Amino acid sequence: MTAGCSSSGSGQATSTSTVTGSGSVAPPSTGPPGVVRAPVSTPGALADPAPSLTQLCTAGYTATVRPPVAYTTDLKRRQIAELGYSNRALSAYEEDHLVPLELGGAPRDPKNLWPEPIDSARVKDREEGALHVAVCTHRLSLAEAQQRILADWGPAK
Repeated sequence: MTAGCSSSGSGQATSTSTVTGSGSVAPPSTGPPGVVRAPVSTPGALADPAPSLTQLCTAGYTATVRPPVAYTTDLKRRQIAELGYSNRALSAYEEDHLVPLELGGAPRDPKNLWPEPIDSARVKDREEGALHVAVCTHRLSLAEAQQRILADWGPAK
């Protein structure tokens, strides 16, 4: 059985969660196969204080703010259980920042971290990289890049 939102021909993306007989759910998806949106419990969060554009565009910045693996692994385990994902294998997910660190996302805020299926994370990584380049070459404002990530990957509205 599936539950969620669907398009009514308006050109809007759909968001669907698969519910198993046991009541557990697969991550909600939208758009092309393999692309997964963040759950409602992950609306995204920005770093506070906000890093400067110079910091964001300096090679190695994310390594200075990335949370330790022990923190993200524990959070991933808890979120997979809380979200009721049917696949509980930690290796099937990347604990991903909805608003990426290179675009000023909050490093440790659970509202900005979620267990994203690996294949979807790879697609999102490409978009993040392109937006980061656009911001750092002044072709796109940081605020616009953040909004694009939230629109493409944030919880379905």
